[in-house]
Formats: sequence, C-alpha cells, structure tokens
Amino acid sequence: MNILKRLFTPTHIAIVNDELSAARIQLLSAENDLEHVQAQVHLLNKRIARLEGKLKSAAAYSSLIDAQYYANRLRNAPPEPINRSQQTEHDITDLRPQIAGKSNVAI
Repeated sequence: MNILKRLFTPTHIAIVNDELSAARIQLLSAENDLEHVQAQVHLLNKRIARLEGKLKSAAAYSSLIDAQYYANRLRNAPPEPINRSQQTEHDITDLRPQIAGKSNVAI
C-alpha cells in the first residue's frame, strides 16, 4: 500500500532539487579526492624512483670502495701465497668476481 501511495504522491520539487544538489556536491568532492590521490601516487612514484636510483648509486660506490680496498690489500700482500693468511686468501677469492664485475660501474 505504501508503494502505491508513494507512486501517486507528488514529491516537492524543492526536496528533489536539494537532493540533486547534494549528490552533485558529493560527486565533485569525490572527483577532487580522486585527483588528489592520483597526484599523491604520482609524487610517491617519483620519490621511489629517485630513491631507487640513489640506492643503486650507493651500492655501486660501496662495491667500488670494497674493490679498491681488497685490490690494495692484494697489492700490498707478499708475493708468495705461503705468507698470506688463509682468511685473506678466502676474502680475495670470494670478492674477485665482484671486483671484476663492478669496478667499472659509474658513480
């Protein structure tokens, strides 16, 4: 019965206009929120890319410093492998592929 009554009862135009205005305002607010979120995502993506670049640069620099350190250690070691400590020999053997692969990385 309520449905039939509602169908045949005219709705006041002012009420409909108010609801329509409220819906439009909510839509504009949602669009503004979406633009704000998209701008924030864009800024965060740029920041992440910049930080990843810094991380790669720092890793390359660290590898270069390590390579220089162990190269100096290798140069300053006595020529006969008998006098080298076992740990130094192990360190040099482990780092030789890294030194060869990363010593030419630009900073």
